[in-house]
Parts: sequence; C-alpha cells; structure tokens
Amino acid sequence: MSYRVLELKDGKRVVEFRCTIGRDPETGKQITRQSRWRVPSGWSDNAILKEATKRDVLFQKEAHEGKILSKAEQKEAAKHAKEDAEKKRSVYDSIPSFRQYCDEMYFPALEAEETALGTIALKKQRLSVCDEAFANTKMCEITRQMVQRVIYPKIRSKELQYNTKKSYYNAWRGVFQKAVEDGVIEESPMKDEKPPVRRKNAQAAAGDKKKSCTAEEITYLLKCLENEKIQKRTLMILLIYCGIRRGEAAGLKWEHLNLETGEITIHNNIQCSRGFGVYETATKTGRTRTFMLAPEAVTALRLYRKEVIKRASLEGKIPSQYCFPNRNGGPINPDLVTEWVSDFGKKYGMEGLHPHMFRHSFATLLAEQDVNPAVVSAILGHANASTTLNVYTHVSNDRLKIASRSFGEIIRDAKQTDDVKPAKEA
Repeated sequence: MSYRVLELKDGKRVVEFRCTIGRDPETGKQITRQSRWRVPSGWSDNAILKEATKRDVLFQKEAHEGKILSKAEQKEAAKHAKEDAEKKRSVYDSIPSFRQYCDEMYFPALEAEETALGTIALKKQRLSVCDEAFANTKMCEITRQMVQRVIYPKIRSKELQYNTKKSYYNAWRGVFQKAVEDGVIEESPMKDEKPPVRRKNAQAAAGDKKKSCTAEEITYLLKCLENEKIQKRTLMILLIYCGIRRGEAAGLKWEHLNLETGEITIHNNIQCSRGFGVYETATKTGRTRTFMLAPEAVTALRLYRKEVIKRASLEGKIPSQYCFPNRNGGPINPDLVTEWVSDFGKKYGMEGLHPHMFRHSFATLLAEQDVNPAVVSAILGHANASTTLNVYTHVSNDRLKIASRSFGEIIRDAKQTDDVKPAKEA
C-alpha cells in the first residue's frame, strides 16, 4: 500500500498517495510523486479504504505515465499557464469590436480602393442595423445566431423589395468576409446563410409594373409641361429627349452644352446619401459621352439660358455653373428631381411617373424605330451592352451624335395625332 490516511487539525481526513518512478540521472536521488485526496465528511473507515485503494491504483498508473507532476513542475506549469492566459487576453483585447472594425479597418479599406462614395454610404446605412445590435461586441464573439436575429427581420420582410433585401445581405456578408481576409476572425458567422430569394408573385408584380411611356403619353406630358415653371419644364424636357439619368441631369453644367451645334456632353453625376449629403462624382460607368440633342431640347435650353442670365442680372449675381442649381448655386439633390417628376405625374393623371421611366421610354421608342441598339446603349451610357448587343458593330462617333435626334422625330410624329391623352393601362 502506497498511501496513508492523515487527520488534520480541523478533524477532517485526507489520503496521501506517494510513489517513486525512478532516479534522477544527474543527482541519483529518487524521483517521487505524491497527491492528496480530501475525504468527504461522514465516510466510514471501510468506505475510505475502498475508495483510497481505487485511487491509489490510478495514481500509480498516471505517475509512471508522467501525468503526475512534481511540486517544481506544477509551479512551472502554473507559470506557463498564467503566461498563456495573459497572451490570450492580449490577443483578445486586440480584437476589435464590430464598430471599431468598421470604422478603423473596413471603411478605410473601401476608401483606399477608391470605392464610390455612394456605395460606401449605402453600406454604412445597411450595416447600421448590425451596429445597433452589437456595436461593442468583439468580432470574434458574434455568432451566426446573433446575426440571424438581426438579418432575418430584413431579408424575410414582406415590405421590402427584393433588391433592398439583397443589398442588406451583401453588405453584411461582405463585412464579415473582409474580416476573415484581414485575419480578425477565423470564420464568417454568415458563411452558411443563404441570400434572399425573389418570390414568384413579386417577379410577376415587377413585370406588370409600368416601365416606360408611349409616344402619345410623352406628347401629352410635353403639352402639360407648358404650364410648369421654366426650370422644372426644361429639366424634364432634357430627361425626356436625352434619356439621361437624374443625377446626370442634376450635375449638368453649362460648359458641357454647345447650344450652337446642339451637342451635349455627359461628364459628371450628382449623388446624395446619408452621411455625405449631395456630392459630385463621375458618371456611373466613369466615362463621358457626347451626342446631339433633339431640336426641341436645344430650343428649350436656349430659352432657359436666357431666363437664367436675365434673372442673375436683375439680382446682381453670376449665374451658377450648373444648369439646374439649388438656391445656393450648387447642384440640386437628385431626390428633388424624382419628387418633381412624381408630383408632375400625379398632377396630370399619370401616377407612378419617375425619371427613369423617361430613360426607358427613350430606349424603347428608338428601338421601335430600328435604331441600332448599340447606338442607343452608347447614348444611355451603359457600361456593357447585353448579349444581343454584342452582335452589333462598333459605334462611330457620327452615328452616336446623330441618333438621339431620331427621338425628336418620333415625338413630332406623335404630335400629329389628335386628342392626345395618356394611354390607359391594360
């Protein structure tokens, strides 16, 4: 038997186990190992003997296997454990919270990559939902369940459009994936989360939604515009006859117009986002494009230009560089353009009218006149033509400049129709 039962001063008993596992090769002294087991109160001598015998066998086995450490080794192990704990604590403390990671690493990285300000602002808006939920939570402590509680109300919402849901999903998945690439976390909590699915009835509803106007409807709108103020009237005429984006219209400058030749150059774009306000950027594709305006658009711009100069002269001011400035001379908010068009549509019985409908109408009506789709695509400023457009040849500058005039001819033909009214939807 290699153990003994000891009684302590407080009356409690412990069993002390001891064994030798050889001799130290350097000193020749025996190497001993020992351990203690505190006996629970109320145990009989017979019960203690049985339990101690079992424990002694296990102790002997573990001691010879090197699992029982000496006091010096235990002290050294405790020291290393403490150092490891401090190291882990240091690593843990260095892991940023969700908000710290976004503010100090993620968004600065996007800016360094020259990501569009509008894109960054949109990501910030989408990630604000996560920020409210676990702003001060360490990135490594954010679990899939935590993320699900935040994202499910968004990506499963019946009120949000599919593209909005997908925008939320992409923003959240993107930030966690970037954190993995930066070595902040080992695995994304959104790794196994599936993207939102477009509902079939939503697809049908999207397909039924009116996207463009007929030539007769455009003619009706132009007639109605005669009752509007000159700035709104000219802006909408430009949208109708050019098919340009609302931000491109808001950012149009007089220097980009040649009212003698009728040429217009789309050089920049105006955007608005939370956190940045109204700001100027390059066009959506980063390219400039020049084409000829329809005579009707040129006439409207000439009249408007005279009015702008006259008004500035009366007020003792220098005209703004922007064609459609706000009260301070800067570019107008693109959302205001949308508001103008929407209110105008409601006023004259065309609910749901928005600036992009004019863009669709421009493309559709030209396509119906067999204008080369590649030419239309170039005028609209698309980055890439569709698969169908890939069969068309290279667009010459002359064809590009002349093609937009065809739209004016279409509308002039439509004006020959009597009793022009907005077309009723089927």
